[in-house]
Amino acid sequence: MKKILIVDDNIFNLMVIEQLLTTIFPNVICVKAFNGVEAIEVLKNNDNDYALILMDCNMPVMDGFEATVKIREMLQTPPPIVALTAYNTEDTE
Repeated sequence: MKKILIVDDNIFNLMVIEQLLTTIFPNVICVKAFNGVEAIEVLKNNDNDYALILMDCNMPVMDGFEATVKIREMLQTPPPIVALTAYNTEDTE
């Protein structure tokens, strides 16, 4: 079984992503973290056999950018890390 780490501070986003992934890939195991610090702890405390990390960019405590740098420093061969964001800029016109 493949494991995917989903990191997002929004519980609704976590549920939707997990439902989508487990529907498409029935044998996948989704592990959730609510910020970058939790993601790093998950990776420190597990066997690090994740196939993929889906990382929100904007989160409290530690954002996805900083967490990605730390994960890459921490793991010799980190899994692919895909950025997720709902960032939206206002149109000033």
